[in-house]
Amino acid sequence: MDNSDYQQYKIAKTISEQIEYLNKNKRVQFDCMDKDTAKDKLLEYNYIHIITSFKHKFAKLNENKEVEKVNGNHVYERDVDFNEYYSLFRDERKRYPTIISNILDFEIHFKTITAYHILISNDIRDSNQLQLFLDSLRLQFSFLELRYTKTRISHMNNHIDSLKKDIFKYANVYCFFLIE
Repeated sequence: MDNSDYQQYKIAKTISEQIEYLNKNKRVQFDCMDKDTAKDKLLEYNYIHIITSFKHKFAKLNENKEVEKVNGNHVYERDVDFNEYYSLFRDERKRYPTIISNILDFEIHFKTITAYHILISNDIRDSNQLQLFLDSLRLQFSFLELRYTKTRISHMNNHIDSLKKDIFKYANVYCFFLIE
């Protein structure tokens, strides 16, 4: 087997094992929020969303502001109640409508400007020219093999293939670029 396309994953922990791990390895306490409620929150929202996303707030950081590891483990200098993690998660979720609105606003502006420049710079007037443009992108991706994994390049190429299939869904090339 070619190991370049192989990745081993951590073994999933049960919710009880996650609680024990948090207490033992991350100095998480369950005073403000008891263990049973914390288990419910982990089941409902996932360890990655509640804990992993906010570890930088509680773990020791190095001079580059990266979470410091000693013997493969993060360093926690104080006890942290689970509720502190959960509160950060909950507060971030409250900001999602603003974040999503800003992302959508950026996306429409970005797509509009990009479509304009692609169409003007490449003089795309019909579906054949659009397919040639997409093929040229695919060719350019092949030169990125030293920068990106085969999986990422394959993902980009699959997206190009998907775009090529969707060309005939749109009567206008401007709509194609703005919607896709």
